[in-house]
Amino acid sequence: MATALVTLAALGLIVREASWQYVLILGMAWGAVAVGMNLWQGYLGELSFGHGALVAIAAYAWTVARTAGLSPILALTICVGLTLIACGIIGLAVVQLSHFGSAVVTFFLAFVVSAGLQSSAFVDLTGSQSGLLVPDLHVLGVDFGNGVGLYYLALGFLAVVLFSSSNFGGGRRGHELRLVRSSEQVASLLGVKVKQAKWTAFVFTGLGAALAGVVIAQALTVITPDSFSAAVSITLVAMVVVGGQGTLLGPLLGALFFAALPSIFQGAPENQALYASITFLVFVVLAPAGILGALSRWGGATTKRLPSRPRTLTGTGGESGSMEACDTSSEAFDVPEVDSGRRIAGECDMAATAAAAMEIADVSVAFDGVHALSGVDITVTPGQIHALIGPNGAGKTTLINAVTGLLRPTSGEIRVNGLATTKLSPPEIRAAGVGRTFQNPSLVDDLSAVENVALGLLSQQRRWLLVDLLRPTLGRNADADTRARCEEALRLVGVSESTWNKRADEISLADRKLVDLARSFVAEPTILLLDEPTAGLGEQEIHIVEDAILKLRSNGRVTILLVAHHVAFVRRVADTVTVLDGGKILASGHPEQVTSDERVLEAFIGQPAELLNLAGEFGSTAGEPALCSPGEPADSSLADPEMLQPERSGTDLSSQGMRVTDLTVGYGPARVLDKVSLHVSRGELVGLTGRNGAGKTTLLRALSGMIGRGNGLVNMDSVTVPPSPVDAARAGLIHVPEGRGVVGSLSVLENLQVGAVAVGHKLTNEDLDHILSRFPALRPLLQRPAGLLSGGQQQMLAIARGLAAKPSILMVDELSLGLSPKATSEALQVLVRLTRESGEGVLVVDQNIQTLSSVCDRMYVLRDGSLVELEGDSGSIHELQEVYF
Repeated sequence: MATALVTLAALGLIVREASWQYVLILGMAWGAVAVGMNLWQGYLGELSFGHGALVAIAAYAWTVARTAGLSPILALTICVGLTLIACGIIGLAVVQLSHFGSAVVTFFLAFVVSAGLQSSAFVDLTGSQSGLLVPDLHVLGVDFGNGVGLYYLALGFLAVVLFSSSNFGGGRRGHELRLVRSSEQVASLLGVKVKQAKWTAFVFTGLGAALAGVVIAQALTVITPDSFSAAVSITLVAMVVVGGQGTLLGPLLGALFFAALPSIFQGAPENQALYASITFLVFVVLAPAGILGALSRWGGATTKRLPSRPRTLTGTGGESGSMEACDTSSEAFDVPEVDSGRRIAGECDMAATAAAAMEIADVSVAFDGVHALSGVDITVTPGQIHALIGPNGAGKTTLINAVTGLLRPTSGEIRVNGLATTKLSPPEIRAAGVGRTFQNPSLVDDLSAVENVALGLLSQQRRWLLVDLLRPTLGRNADADTRARCEEALRLVGVSESTWNKRADEISLADRKLVDLARSFVAEPTILLLDEPTAGLGEQEIHIVEDAILKLRSNGRVTILLVAHHVAFVRRVADTVTVLDGGKILASGHPEQVTSDERVLEAFIGQPAELLNLAGEFGSTAGEPALCSPGEPADSSLADPEMLQPERSGTDLSSQGMRVTDLTVGYGPARVLDKVSLHVSRGELVGLTGRNGAGKTTLLRALSGMIGRGNGLVNMDSVTVPPSPVDAARAGLIHVPEGRGVVGSLSVLENLQVGAVAVGHKLTNEDLDHILSRFPALRPLLQRPAGLLSGGQQQMLAIARGLAAKPSILMVDELSLGLSPKATSEALQVLVRLTRESGEGVLVVDQNIQTLSSVCDRMYVLRDGSLVELEGDSGSIHELQEVYF
């Protein structure tokens, strides 16, 4: 920033030609607007097409005030005040709306202001189309109205905007904006008042618009409505993008670039708009990081974002800002010796009469009359780890969201340390002492690990805006204390110092989990809600997270409610376990006792499928036709488990079908699948299961090309399957996604036609008859919109649509999701028939391991990113328990 200002100051002495001096003056003026806008656009991710109108308000306010004979200081005060008031008023509407809505509101503002300036109703004030003559500007005998004087006035105003924007964006408030951009929900849970943060940022952008309005008015000498048309607001957005949004100096470069365009194309002024538009599109497509990003890449450097707090800020334990309430000295957090179950040795049992840290009393949550939670009662004892487990869809996340205020319970009460929190907002619940982690760590990628941990202190750092903008000694001391606490938190959970200053998108998933954990307790909450802290981690990484949690547990000052699917991990760390199933409490007690309960085992691994001719959700409920038509005899062979295996010919089919070798897939730094290998032959029904979050859906999405495959091979009949979804489908690999993915506005017949057309086929009458012979219940529903079908009928349609594409291998994700047991059994019967009668290979994914094992030819279990094939008789519930847990 200093270098840029010194360079511009030197140019003011060097450049004497009036035309180029004028270009630099306008470039700096519009640059001041763009730099301020960048906090709204580059940091928050919002768009404003109305800042040209704000500049117009400032320019006219300045001109009218000066024409009335007011002093420059008083006129400037009125100009800035009116602009900020206008920002505040329009901001009240903008922050209530979504991204598109806020862009529309500001675009409308540009037209309203332009129309108002042209209206004859305000001609005495604005001059309408004739405009207003701008008075000269002399201060202490110096002419600041044109030439060198105006140049350095523009430079001074630009310096003010750059300095304040740097402090705003690089401090706590800028971090708030990045967090809100990343996730408004997470920001709210961390104590950020989202609408207030957005409103403050929008109002702040008015400072640059106000100061620019003064300079532009003096430079133009006569201001007219045409000087501030709606096109000006659009160009401002382009300045931020072309220069490099999210950077400090990028918007200034963009403004100087666009200010120079008229001079560059003065021989053909009619082409200025064309070339400006082409330039904008080129940068959006080829260089989205803008001029500054392109220069940085060319120079081998990393684009400099708005500066964060200085790296020299350090601090260790013992200062006033360290985590005294948590006693974070290294001695205090040494983990005691643990036994084979990794339980803390010598820990004292809490008295039965101890006051509850959290009480969940008869809590129910309903969505459209369907109960996700029903009469849940849980008491969490102070200082203990209370685990919450259950199968997918049991209501665990719903309960966590109710505790943290994201959902309002339909009935019941939640109390935290005796305080009723049922009707409090998420920031208020955060302030009451509730911290939370997230299954997806939800870090801000362009902040460092330390800065991400500091987000956990936002609810405790309430300072005046002026303190953040000027960053006096008080503000810097507070920043030093914050960093000391964050470093201590990272040290406590075991994050190495080499990781502290790395961007979040450059660190491993395990470190991201640990950073999220540090962020959750740095504000010293009394209760921590840990949501799937081990999801997606390998065993070694799980033990690292486990050690960090046990350290927190060891001092007894933090109570932890832990949600996890990794039951072995829960057994090692939890004092008490509560099992949810179907929104109700199934069991509660000591971990070993609860996880050995037959009801709990059945909830996790299900029951064997009843392969009979059932009339379930696919069929006869509410008078709808069954899977087998009423007059059609049941296929009795399906009732005999020995008849379920596909009939094999003498031909070796092992090379025919899909073979996956050493497939490794991840999201950014997070590795989800590690060297996964499997095969599905033609005429074979293969099951894939594993606990929630194990990577089952990721595997299917990678195979079908919906996400990048990373390393490894995917072959179909010994030919590599193309990586794009369309080409993979045309190669015969058809994916029925989780949630079915039917088009609700199209009829059943049209959905089937789409399935064929998508891979270049045409659904002939013969094809349709063949499909309906397998799905007779769809025949009377062909003209019914798919959105009006039951869940079972939609699943049937999704499979039928897959068959319309004439697959070699059909992949069905989460077959039983939202289906009754009978409907699930009928769906499995369909898949068994496909493999036996037509020879398609089927890979079916479901969390209900025992249901799959009772019908599949082979079974794979996905755990910790690796695939395990079950061998021999895997029908025993105890064998399945060992595999799953």
